[in-house]
Amino acid sequence: MQNTSAIRKKMTSFVPRTTPSSQLSIKSAMAFKNKEHNARKVMTIWWYDVNVPFNGVKSYYHQPMINVITSMRPGFKGPSYHDLRGPLLKGVVHDVHEYLFEIKAD
Repeated sequence: MQNTSAIRKKMTSFVPRTTPSSQLSIKSAMAFKNKEHNARKVMTIWWYDVNVPFNGVKSYYHQPMINVITSMRPGFKGPSYHDLRGPLLKGVVHDVHEYLFEIKAD
């Protein structure tokens, strides 16, 4: 009969870590929280600076915009003043006209 204390030592209720990076350290988890807080703060400062109404956060397009921005590479530059009032505006107007034409055709 095997020694039961030897068997007990081998049994553990914790899942073994397969790689050193499989679990975040407390330091890296806190760093992520700090980074997330700083990102929200920068967005808030921009929000106040351009006087966007608070209910803009309730827009259907708010979270999709955030998702697209965060999926971009670091250093992504947003649209310029010229882009917003020129080609991007024309593209959105074109999309709205197509949408309205489809509704009218139905």
